[in-house]
Amino acid sequence: DKGDFLGAAQAYESLSHSQPSTAVYYNLGNAYVRLGEKAKARLAYERALGFNPRDKDIRWNLQIVKNSLKDPLDYKITPLDYFTLSEISLLLTVMLIILAVFNYLNFLKKSVRAFLVLSIFVTAVVGVLFFLKWLEVKDLRVLIMTPEVAVRSGPSGTETKAFDLHEGTEA
Repeated sequence: DKGDFLGAAQAYESLSHSQPSTAVYYNLGNAYVRLGEKAKARLAYERALGFNPRDKDIRWNLQIVKNSLKDPLDYKITPLDYFTLSEISLLLTVMLIILAVFNYLNFLKKSVRAFLVLSIFVTAVVGVLFFLKWLEVKDLRVLIMTPEVAVRSGPSGTETKAFDLHEGTEA
């Protein structure tokens, strides 16, 4: 019965404003899938991944929604997709603190020089990961929420129509 899923979607939508969480967005996505609203389901699953990027159930449901879209694109998952920018930032901060401690200890003992070199290397790697993740999330993404959008060859509505994008497509 769609009435039950509509009520659930409304309840989870309300909760998403006051108490956003992985569970709220995951269940909101599930309700929207049952209602046939693929774009809203995709958005909810994407937001759930923002809270828990390593959740296999969310990734599975999101992939099912993406595969059912009218404009299926090649969606590749990279290792960086399993971490949030906050998690990488925290790791970088910890590595910088460790580097500072080793640097301080280096003044006290020359035997920690190998650990200092290792910590510099790991900090550099984490810094590169931070930069790559930042490049991935810095630009705004657009999710088509209407059934169809005409993409034109220029900024005005009078330009030639190039192609159409459909509900749930990311641009």
